[in-house]
Amino acid sequence: EQFAQGIRVFLDAYKPQNATMDLYYRTQPSADADIYEKEWVYIASENSPPNSPLAYGEGRQFNEYSYLIGGTEGDLDPFLQFQIKIVMRSSNSSEIPVLESIRTIALV
Repeated sequence: EQFAQGIRVFLDAYKPQNATMDLYYRTQPSADADIYEKEWVYIASENSPPNSPLAYGEGRQFNEYSYLIGGTEGDLDPFLQFQIKIVMRSSNSSEIPVLESIRTIALV
């Protein structure tokens, strides 16, 4: 029941050379309102771990990608609901990104 003004996201992911990952979010200030009416907003990663030099079958190296939505001061409008969406793309269908874990924290 307490409003948040930021979101911290951590992804542990394997990302091959020919792949990309984009993170989007949306928030809703009311618990009764429909969050599906809100538009998705793109957010860039805070860090840029290197892509894995190894092909999928040769072993995967998972790196942590971090995102801070709303900045260090919590600049988002206060919200009670949030969603994240991860879009993964690859130019080679045999070498695709893989998520190992996703952690999200609403910041008050």
